Amino acid sequence: MIQELNATFHNAYTPRDPKEDDVVFYFEQDHIFLTKEGTFLTVKDYEETSDFIYLFEIDETAFYLTTHKHRYTHVLPIFEMRSYEDALLRFASVTAYHLSVWIRENKYCGSCGKEMTFSNNERALVCKACGHIVYPRLNPAVIVGILNKKNQLLVTKYANRPYTHYALVAGYAEIGETIEECVKREVKEETGLSVSNLRYVTSQPWAFSQSLLFGFWCDTEEEEISFDHHELQLAEWKERGDEIGTRDQLSLTAYMISLFQKGEIHYGS
Repeated sequence: MIQELNATFHNAYTPRDPKEDDVVFYFEQDHIFLTKEGTFLTVKDYEETSDFIYLFEIDETAFYLTTHKHRYTHVLPIFEMRSYEDALLRFASVTAYHLSVWIRENKYCGSCGKEMTFSNNERALVCKACGHIVYPRLNPAVIVGILNKKNQLLVTKYANRPYTHYALVAGYAEIGETIEECVKREVKEETGLSVSNLRYVTSQPWAFSQSLLFGFWCDTEEEEISFDHHELQLAEWKERGDEIGTRDQLSLTAYMISLFQKGEIHYGS
């Protein structure tokens, strides 16, 4: 999955001075700027480093955000980074994007309207006028693999979204509910099915939506689907041998579908 690295991700907030080979990111909305060769900019590409914002480190490399666009760059949609060949830089770029969205959307205090500043001792934005603190946004959400008695998997396709490949039932947790309650509610709302026997799979940080995803398997005794056409354009049962195309193999959705196709998960197991 996208977070699997042959390296150590240091996400503790321990800012240090930039070194010439450290990586620097520049984003505009949901686009990332790379060199014309498709590589990442480094500190040595910049003459001025005073605006660099420390983000995190992977092994010995630190990653920074800048507000200055380099003149020798080209732009890509951030979703294109899902297919970037280098796994370490792929993960670093989308995680940096996650933090850039948080910074961009919290320039001003939501309590008093004054400008926010960076905390000196933690990854947080602080309002010096009223003391309001904002931490990076992290939305809890679920990805749900639903199995019926025939050992078929329910797959979906979103309605009115750019992503047109197969997916699983998914949704955000609401105020006052547990993650398990979220699973049952989202399945019922999107497909009309009642589910039981929830089994936790694993979790995944998903920077594209500022989310932390929780994967679950569950069972249903029902087969008739009544899906929400506002949320989905398709919901259908698939056999293990059926083609179930996803955009890549980096997402929790793709991982769970692959487990199903390999026969590693069964109804009632």
